[in-house]
Amino acid sequence: MDKNVKKEKNGWQRFRENIAGMSLEDKIDHIWTYYRGTVLLMILIPVAVGVLLSGFLRKEPETVLYGNFTNVLLTQEGGEYLTQDYLQHLGLDPEAYSAEVEYAQTAGLSMSQANPHGVDGGIQVVAAVAVDMLDYIVCDRSALEFFAAQQSFLPLDRVLSPEELEDYGELLYSFTDTEFGDTAIVAVNVSELPFFQNCVEGQGEIYFGFANKRDPDTQELRQLLDYLQAWQKP
Repeated sequence: MDKNVKKEKNGWQRFRENIAGMSLEDKIDHIWTYYRGTVLLMILIPVAVGVLLSGFLRKEPETVLYGNFTNVLLTQEGGEYLTQDYLQHLGLDPEAYSAEVEYAQTAGLSMSQANPHGVDGGIQVVAAVAVDMLDYIVCDRSALEFFAAQQSFLPLDRVLSPEELEDYGELLYSFTDTEFGDTAIVAVNVSELPFFQNCVEGQGEIYFGFANKRDPDTQELRQLLDYLQAWQKP
């Protein structure tokens, strides 16, 4: 017989002999006094394994909509509409999907107007567009002109039909690339839409445009625009 096995049996026999005749309370006290480390390991190891497995198995929600409000501030209620309520509108499970909104300031302003010691906040938005992170941008006029010059907007004719664009009339904002001479409709003035009237702090012109993605999902973009246009105050 293997010596190690024999020692283990003898150890187990000694343990049984030691607690023989003890009351339940004395047995528990004996085990805790002499085998505390082993007991703790037996408890903690399964817990640790469970935590690690849950971390590996837990799936992060898929982001279906990512927007940025630049030089424009949503109310808390407005933020909830564009995240929680919008997911319900699409019939999506909030545990499996998410909609995100971020904010940037000072885009399109001069350094003296913005932050003499910092970087124009719009650069961060342009960088997010460059890596296909954003789906849409809501901004004021100064940020609009800045982003349009950086080609951060998707031309609206890639999402809307000519008839739909015509319905917006003078609300459309077109940008001409002075280097190449190309003109594109990149945003629409949404200041009068009930959503922005009720869910944006402050006043002034507000523009909405889609971020310039390499492979945009035009159906998802239409769903968002339809939601904003049909929104009514509860």
